[in-house]
Formats: sequence, C-alpha cells, structure tokens
Amino acid sequence: AVCALCAPVCAYCLKVRTSISFEMSVPSDSKAFATFGRVEEAFGAGAVFPYKLLLVPRNASALCGGGGPLCLGAQQAAGAGAGASGQQPPTCQAGFLCPAAFDKVNQVLKVLESRGAQHSKIAAFVGLTQLNGTVPFETYLEAFERRALGLPLTPLQSSALLLYKSSCQVSTVGEPGQPPAQVNLCAATFVSVLLSEDPYSLAGVAWLQSARQALEDLTRSDLDFQEATKGLDDESGGSSGGGGGGGLELYLQGSAGMTSDVTAAVYDSFPLIVLVTLGTVFVLMAAAFRSLVVPVRSVLTLALTLGFVFGLLVLVYQRGLVDSLGLRCLSGSAQATSWLPPVMCFSIIVGLGLDYDVFLISRVYEYRLAGWTDHSAAVQGVCSTGYIITAAGLIMAVAFGGLFASTELLLNQAAFLLVVAVLLDTFVVRTLCVPALLGLTDRLSWWPHTLPPPTKDLKAS
Repeated sequence: AVCALCAPVCAYCLKVRTSISFEMSVPSDSKAFATFGRVEEAFGAGAVFPYKLLLVPRNASALCGGGGPLCLGAQQAAGAGAGASGQQPPTCQAGFLCPAAFDKVNQVLKVLESRGAQHSKIAAFVGLTQLNGTVPFETYLEAFERRALGLPLTPLQSSALLLYKSSCQVSTVGEPGQPPAQVNLCAATFVSVLLSEDPYSLAGVAWLQSARQALEDLTRSDLDFQEATKGLDDESGGSSGGGGGGGLELYLQGSAGMTSDVTAAVYDSFPLIVLVTLGTVFVLMAAAFRSLVVPVRSVLTLALTLGFVFGLLVLVYQRGLVDSLGLRCLSGSAQATSWLPPVMCFSIIVGLGLDYDVFLISRVYEYRLAGWTDHSAAVQGVCSTGYIITAAGLIMAVAFGGLFASTELLLNQAAFLLVVAVLLDTFVVRTLCVPALLGLTDRLSWWPHTLPPPTKDLKAS
C-alpha cells in the first residue's frame, strides 16, 4: 500500500530539470542580487554575462589576400608604422580588415542569430563589423585615411577606430629587439554576443547548445558553410555573399558556458555515481549479514526514499505544487531545480537511510540469533530501536530544516530534499516498509545464511 501511494510521486523523479541560474545561488535579499536585477533591467540580461565569439583564420594570408587598402593607414593608427629613423617599413597583411572578411564575419553572425532564435533572441552584437547595426568596411577606410591626414573624425569613425583597437589582435613577426619585419593588422577578432535572455537561464543554456552546434557546422568545410547560410538574406533582400566559412576557426567563450560544461560533466557521471554507491551498499550489507536478501531489501528501500523525495522535489519546485501557501522557500517560480542539491544530497540521503536501516536490521538479527522466530525478532527489533530512530530522525529534520530560513533557493531545495528524506525514512520506510518486507520474506529474510532454529515465539509468551 505504501509503495502504491508513493509510486505516482516517484514517477516524477526522472523529470528533474536542472538549472545553473545565477539567481538561485545568490541570497534574494542581498545587495548583489538587487544590483544584478537593476543592471539586468537597464541593459538587458545578456549584458551582465556576455559571450565572446572569437574568429581566427586558418590561413591569415588567404583571408584578404596579401595586403589591403588599410595597411598603411592602420599601421599609422596603431603606432606600427615606420619611425622617423628611416628604417624599412614592415610588410603588411590586412587580416580581417577587408570587405571579403567583413562579409564572412557577418555571415557567421547571421547563422548564429538564426540558429538560436527559437531559444533566445540576440539583443546585440558588438565587434569589428557590428555596433548597433552593421559597420561597413568603408567607414574604417575613411577613418584611417582621415586620421593619416590629420583630419577630424566623425563620431562613427571614432567609434570604428575604438572597435578596431579593442577587438582586433595586431600580430608582428621579427627578431627580438628589432623592428618587426611583418605586421598583421587584425590577425584575429572577437565579437561580443549579448542575449535577450539570461545566459544562465534554461533558455540561455538551450541557446548555447544550439549556437555551439551551428559553429561546429560552420567550421567543418566551405560546403557546410554555404549550406548553413543558404536562404539567409542581407538587409537589402539579396543573397549574403562572401566566401566559405571553412577558413575560420570559431570559438564561443562565456562564464555561463563554462558553468554549463561543468554541470554537464557532473551529471554525465551521476548515473555511475548512483550505481557505484548502491552497489557498494549491496556488497557491504551482504558481507555484514552473509545474506543476499538483506542487501536487496536495503537497496529497494533506499530507492523508494530517493525516488519519492526527488519526485516531490519536481512537483514542488518545478510544478508549483504548494505555491498557494505563499512560502518563498517552497516557491516553484523558477520552474527548475538548481544543479547542486540533487548531486550534493544524494550521498547524504543514502548515508542516513543506510544508518537507520543498519540500526533496525542488526537488532532484528540479534533477536533472531537469540532463538526468536522471524516474526517475533522483527517485532522486538522495531520496538527496541523505534524510539532511537524516531529521535535521530527528528533531530536531523530540525537541523536540516534550518536551511529553509535561508534566502538562497539552492539551500532551500537542499533542505527540502534532506528533511523530506529523513522524515519519510523515519516514519514510513523503517516503520512500515521494512517490517512488511521482513514479514513477506519470513524464513528467507537471511538467505542463504543459515540461522539456528527458532525456540521462542512472542505468541507463545
């Protein structure tokens, strides 16, 4: 009956949806949380944790050919021109500073925006070719020419020069201590990607996965790039031109991405952790009681506790089961579970449940060795250890329950898992399920270990 009542809740245990949301791990009444909210409201969620898209050509000389119209002007703007000493000026490569490279960068950004649109829109790109819209190559050409001539610059031209200095890597080749023999004006560049959603949210992580797949497709070959950009039109309605994307190495970097990777690595190992833990429990219990039935019963009761508490966690924090109570610590507004509590609490729940199980089973085993029947040993074992297990469970529930007072949702969810697990294990599993299973297995409870024949019975007493 207990298993039948718990089964509907246990069915939700595999539907845990984890989140790396920044808001779950910060106290809701802290200044950091309030500041984060104000910045997010003023500049957008993606502005707080932007991504960086790094573009590196596989063949620098092939990207724009050898040089370009900006070589001389850009060298002067970057301070890399020939000095007044009359030395031979270095040879020049334009890198990304040419119309073809600008087209290629814009194509990559279009693919990135198109592929991830179903999860999160991109609020803005900020980089060599983008600043509140597309920055044409001609703007850079005019800016470098006017700067070389000492003429005043327009605001857009000044912004273009700042973009160049902040987003382009100028590389040089030469002997140490000697003037460079070769200069690449923009050997690599990066673009800041600002999402409309919080990058740490579920939608932000879904966008990250989609964006990574799109970038992987783009870096495979020129053919893949042409297929990926097929059908994407430029602002004028024409087909987006430019060469293939196979000549670029693309890297997406961001703090949310690193956290997502760590979480994915942890949860990839989590099933193995569960199997190893329960397997170790099985082996230890089998060795301690020289039985195969005892460890099976222990693992099944632990699985019942784990399934129920994780299923109830989903119902409360993802489905909003008790939102009507108005309790902040049990709110399902996030519609997700922080990634840390399930991993952190699993081993604690197993340890506490096994502790109570050993208390009970070892006492029943002692009575059975003393010559009592299996039924009588179970009854006396429950009676003699019941108050100890109950007291221990209540103490642990009170201790863990203190975390409900925290304003961090992460700690609230951890408290929920531990408190519910302890109370369920104390008042349901060890009180009802274990004695019922002992009654079902009866003489086979210690198989294959052979115990002395029973000589005492409570009924006879």
